[in-house]
Amino acid sequence: MAQVHSQHTQYLSKDQLKEMVEQYTGKSSSSLGWAIGSFGIKMCAKAIQAKLPPVVYAWIGAITTVVAGAALLRDITTYTERQDFVGLLQNLIDNPRQFTRFKVVSTIWMEWHEGPTMGYYTYYTTVSYDVA
Repeated sequence: MAQVHSQHTQYLSKDQLKEMVEQYTGKSSSSLGWAIGSFGIKMCAKAIQAKLPPVVYAWIGAITTVVAGAALLRDITTYTERQDFVGLLQNLIDNPRQFTRFKVVSTIWMEWHEGPTMGYYTYYTTVSYDVA
């Protein structure tokens, strides 16, 4: 059975999300709301989905070396693809007083495997996103 090895929470401001959209589209905007209005919420969600895995990888990579780099980036990308970034962005825009940041929680799991002569741990990562 897998157990949590470590868990890390990071927050991204609306300005940081706007920068991700700008890098992806190659165009500048004055705010996240303006970017969504100009480029469309689906394009902005796609931009954030594309830009987040390397950012999360850098955070986790700086904290731990338990998970191999290629496996960690693959895990983060896999979980990033499953997220509803359109819904999260809609919450940020529709409820600006309630939600001001984008929350990223990365969890490194370890699982014990018992072999015939010895045991070993395997590690993997899950990442979840929310607004805060």
